[in-house]
Amino acid sequence: MSINTVNFGRVDAESETNLAEYFVDTGVFARVQNGRKQFIIGRKGSGKTALFILATSDRFGHPVIPLDFTNYAWESHKKIQESGLNPESVYTSSWRFTLLMAVCNYWRHNAPKEIAQQAQTFHDAIYKTEQPGWLEFLIDKFRRIRRVDLPSIEGVFSMGGFELDDQADGAVLATSISQWSNVIFDFVKENYRKSPFTITLDRLDEGWDASVESKMLLVGVIKAARELNQALGQFGHPPTVIVFLRSDIFNELQFNDKNKIAADIEYLDWSDEKLIDVIEARIGRSLGIQPKGSWSQVFSSAKMRQTANIDTYVLKRTMGRPRDIIAFCISCQEIVTERTHSVVETSDVYDAESRYSRHIYDKLDDEMHKQVSQARDILQTVRDMGVTRFSLEDWIASCQKRVSSITEEEARQWLKILFNYSVVGVQRTGGFRRGTKFQFVYNDRLLEPYFEGEMIVHPSLKKHLTLKEPKPDNN
Repeated sequence: MSINTVNFGRVDAESETNLAEYFVDTGVFARVQNGRKQFIIGRKGSGKTALFILATSDRFGHPVIPLDFTNYAWESHKKIQESGLNPESVYTSSWRFTLLMAVCNYWRHNAPKEIAQQAQTFHDAIYKTEQPGWLEFLIDKFRRIRRVDLPSIEGVFSMGGFELDDQADGAVLATSISQWSNVIFDFVKENYRKSPFTITLDRLDEGWDASVESKMLLVGVIKAARELNQALGQFGHPPTVIVFLRSDIFNELQFNDKNKIAADIEYLDWSDEKLIDVIEARIGRSLGIQPKGSWSQVFSSAKMRQTANIDTYVLKRTMGRPRDIIAFCISCQEIVTERTHSVVETSDVYDAESRYSRHIYDKLDDEMHKQVSQARDILQTVRDMGVTRFSLEDWIASCQKRVSSITEEEARQWLKILFNYSVVGVQRTGGFRRGTKFQFVYNDRLLEPYFEGEMIVHPSLKKHLTLKEPKPDNN
């Protein structure tokens, strides 16, 4: 047996062609299928998109309407305003309309005849002869028409309409969709049990730029989803709407009643055992053997430095995500293939670590740049220090060397960013075992950013940032 014949798959789930065969369930599906969890929150690379892809009609037992927001016109959505309402309420209203129209669009092709006909009637009344795509219900409408009608069905009721000026009027659109939402919401509530569905939403971070508007936009989708789930949810059935969202973004959102959705959140956390299961699922399928224990078929049992097994060494350099351990194993495979042997030896792991470390750095740089304008400077400041362990004084000095005008408070803010992204770990002292242990926030969401003691850079970045272990203090 050879590691060269193992298909470890792709680092990103959206590029994976064998996802269903490789998928390792940590119990999330059961909690979603019975309606207990509605919001799937996890770090980038923790498996949100994999769950989104696999949340199919076959698994849920009723139709699933997947909405992937990769190419959504976020800037247009942000322009929707309505007089007298705060932005949070405006965005909640616009998201409610978007979700409801996704249902109408689905029902007019897939629901029983009577429901489909009524859904078609609503669609035609709103869009006339236009055929918006799945994610275009609010976008570009004003560029093509000069009048927006409020809810009206011929021979039933009419609420009038608005003549538009040459420039699109976001307040007019907001008022119109608010009125239409009420009408369509009643229609959906009336027919939901006859034609149930689940809407899944992924890639909401594509429109994220850490601005106030971005925050209100995502608060709006959370509130709209919760409203629909409360109005339509059935005990023991999947939620009406499931939202997949990055944890670092969710942590930035502040809104009334945020604590009330705590019981509805599924955090994607991975134990070391489950991360090994992710790899063994791929090894087992590729080699035609039982997954359990298949790691030992392609990784040597020889000890790394400090008598660590290879799996322990690799796990310590992941950030607790499937994406990381898959990337490390692929790097190991590349090294072994170049050396034309079949089993990963300890020397291969050490050499693969350099490639893997660069991968982690590039992913962090990509993940941070939308939210943190100085992301690259902050990461390079870690490199400037040159060591894996450091004090607050060391950090401030390194920051001031790179940016002479930076204040101590600003340097602390940079450090807090690194802590939030698990680039930096802090001491967690005490407990019944006593002693000192370094932890990262991905190990414990409630971990406090204690910067007064010694800190550590995550081992995954050591090679790429060319960091060294500090010399022991002989005093």
